[in-house]
Amino acid sequence: MQGVEIWGWCILPAGWVKILVDGEGKLSIASSALPDGAATGGRQDVQTDLISLIRILLAARLPAIISVNVATTGKQAIAAVSTAVLAANAARIFAQFVNDSDEVIYLDLSATAVMNEGIRLNANGGAFEINHTNLYTGAITAICATGGKNLTVTEG
Repeated sequence: MQGVEIWGWCILPAGWVKILVDGEGKLSIASSALPDGAATGGRQDVQTDLISLIRILLAARLPAIISVNVATTGKQAIAAVSTAVLAANAARIFAQFVNDSDEVIYLDLSATAVMNEGIRLNANGGAFEINHTNLYTGAITAICATGGKNLTVTEG
């Protein structure tokens, strides 16, 4: 639905307002005169409750809820040099990484991880998740200072 704008009208004590959700999902509210021919009787784009109208418009713009019923879990020994963690995967919906070691691990959303750059996973449980809000389907690499450190990985 990207690129499509949807809108509706609502009557408030101060007058009519137009509620618009643009093609990028941004919500805006503007005071305006009711357009010619927009009678309230039976029209679906005219609501008498502002909150209901905002909910309707935002629900129409939200992506469908994606569920995963199959995931791959495992662990990766991270070296003191850039180590491949996940290959690029166009079908990736989510991934979770948990540092199961006593040393900081750095994740990189690229082909080469570098110490002290990228996403820092603190020792003993530092975690990072890729999901629908930050979806990344490219290669993921990691690095740590001494090598031989465990990173748990789940991908779906």
